[in-house]
Amino acid sequence: AMAAGVTQVDPVRETDQIVSFLPFAWVGEQLISVAVALHVGATVNFPEEPETLRDDLREIGPNVMIAPPRFWEAICSEYQVKIGDAGLLKQAAARAALAIGERVAARQRGRASAGLAGRALYGLAYPLAFRSMLDKLGFSRIRYAYTGGAPLGPEIFRFFRAIGLNLKQVYGQTETSGICVVHPDGEVRAETVGKPTPGTRIRISDGGEVLVAGDSVFRGYYENPDATAKALDDGWLRTGDAGFLDEQGHLVVIDRLQDVLRLADGSRFSAALIENKLKFSPYIREAVAIGEDRVYVVALVQIDMGTVGNWAEANRLPFTTFKDLSRKQEVSALIAEAVARVNQDLPPAARIRGFALFDKELDADDDELTRTQKVRRSTILVKYRDMIEDLYAHGERERGTAKPIGAPR
Repeated sequence: AMAAGVTQVDPVRETDQIVSFLPFAWVGEQLISVAVALHVGATVNFPEEPETLRDDLREIGPNVMIAPPRFWEAICSEYQVKIGDAGLLKQAAARAALAIGERVAARQRGRASAGLAGRALYGLAYPLAFRSMLDKLGFSRIRYAYTGGAPLGPEIFRFFRAIGLNLKQVYGQTETSGICVVHPDGEVRAETVGKPTPGTRIRISDGGEVLVAGDSVFRGYYENPDATAKALDDGWLRTGDAGFLDEQGHLVVIDRLQDVLRLADGSRFSAALIENKLKFSPYIREAVAIGEDRVYVVALVQIDMGTVGNWAEANRLPFTTFKDLSRKQEVSALIAEAVARVNQDLPPAARIRGFALFDKELDADDDELTRTQKVRRSTILVKYRDMIEDLYAHGERERGTAKPIGAPR
């Protein structure tokens, strides 16, 4: 049922090539590479090894693919670093082309024509800047690319739309048999996850929880009637997500209900929003925003070893290990600049007033990430409690009430 609903929105052909490279635990992957492929008879391709994924993508030339936010974040980060290392003329040309792409994509989101001048400029920017980039990534034949499983930062989402990739957000859970909400073509907006697929019904509870019903919603958990009773209410699945439906019928997911946090003064903030804005920086791999029942927000940050390592080498900053690099004062200052930029776009209550850097990379084997590479917030809060308490203690000693990094002096 779910495969039929998704392919009514985005028709997949028998001749299409699908690439499958995600873990079995990722239900969106199973919907695309198993259910949709069987439904239409498309061909499914598998990379030879995880390390050869990029090369295999270029060889396969998929028409349809789905990947988690970390995949898209890594590509965007690599692009930013590459452009940053380029000469001034190439930097200016790349930024000009991207600005043209963003303007055209923005007008398309509003269902407005790009205009003759806009189409002409994009017609120039695409072959000169974007076509070769998409080809090198293996994306030149993609009709539908999807991201889901966790929020993708709007800046990263708009980047891919600007270079001509038809990237869409999707929403769903294992209990809904995978994807139940997707962006229709012509209605792709970074702030939403799209509209319900045919056969899916969405409503919002009085408490702001997203509820889903339809043929693809599961009947219950195997031999666990208590859990089933908590999850289902007269055929409606309680998703555990906070969200709302906008005037156009698009679903906007705010965060997990349990992750919409409240400061000590009652101000509410979305940890996921802050974290995604931080991860737009090419120097930040992971971030965890903290502030529940506290007087202000702080963040724990994992640097991106590749991009920060390259930055350190370019600036003749010696280091040996991840731990050594993350403890450099120069690296802390680099991340402080990124935090300051994020604070400029956040409401006052949500601004980050202190941060600390992890001295190791978060790992699923240490129960810090799920197998689908999502941060386990509960584990982080317990395992790094001392680091968090030090941040708040330092803030109180320094300022009485810490001042946001990057805030006006």
